[in-house]
Amino acid sequence: EAKKRSKNPIKYEYFNIDEKEVFKNKKYYIRTYGCQMNVHDSEEIKALLEKVGFNNLKIAFLFMLMCGIFFILGRNILPPFFTKKEDIEVIKLASKLMIIAALFQLSDGIQVTALGCLRGIQDVKIPSILTFIAYWVITIPLGYYLCFVLKMGAFGMWIALEIGLTISSILLVFRFK
Repeated sequence: EAKKRSKNPIKYEYFNIDEKEVFKNKKYYIRTYGCQMNVHDSEEIKALLEKVGFNNLKIAFLFMLMCGIFFILGRNILPPFFTKKEDIEVIKLASKLMIIAALFQLSDGIQVTALGCLRGIQDVKIPSILTFIAYWVITIPLGYYLCFVLKMGAFGMWIALEIGLTISSILLVFRFK
């Protein structure tokens, strides 16, 4: 039953709907104004949350795409700003890593936005497990393998990070669906 927090007609309701219902065992905090909600209203809210969430993912993708393009175009210009000009080897390495960092931007933007959307609908346990698997179970061992076994050095770790972020973003987007 809704609890009034003040003398105004706003009711605060907390739904914990089981799997057979609309939200697939997700919890939602919904504010209603002077009326009772029914299943139809809940379906409309779910559709609205999905639409807003996917629009946010599209915006994040486009923005991170622009950032990635900036990284690629600036790969020879940006590194000297962060190191001494006489550190030629560091500048060369950073310039090459900027290409991987450009790809990194897309996956990172999608996964952080999907994670925020899930957090917004109070879905935090499963996404925490998914990101744990993507980073600790996949990325770190893969990074070790690429860095030390295949002797790829910094490239190996950045490739592993990109793969881990991509896996995380895919899993989180599917979770949000």
